[in-house]
Amino acid sequence: RAIQFACYEALKAEAARWQAAEGETAKPIGSAFYPLVMGGASKIVASVSTYPFQVVKTRLQQRRVDHVGKPPAAGGSTQPRWSPDMLLHGTRAQYRGVVDCVAKTWKHEGMYGFWKGCLPNAIRVAPGAAVTFYAYETIASALRNRH
Repeated sequence: RAIQFACYEALKAEAARWQAAEGETAKPIGSAFYPLVMGGASKIVASVSTYPFQVVKTRLQQRRVDHVGKPPAAGGSTQPRWSPDMLLHGTRAQYRGVVDCVAKTWKHEGMYGFWKGCLPNAIRVAPGAAVTFYAYETIASALRNRH
């Protein structure tokens, strides 16, 4: 959220500079237009910039597993490598940790793998952020004008 608020404040400052340069014809910062557009844009920037972390976190939380049988025979086997963890769960985790998840994603999917699904996510979250920042600016304006 820090990225989102920093981006929103930067957009707000830029809009104020643009408004000053345009003079009286520009829409006031307090109107619905600016908070809605800047709120949605700031959420898209924050979402895109942090999306690779979300992908890794989600993949680690899912912990898809390979179901594995008994340990391999002495002569070798085509089964996946056996580990002591299989004694407890009968499975082998897809990723051993963050570094392994990043390495496997990069190897099998390239850079695209870290942003897979980013556009639908941005489309999903931007409207909510736009409304949130509109409400924030409306309440802040009401409180400033109260006294």
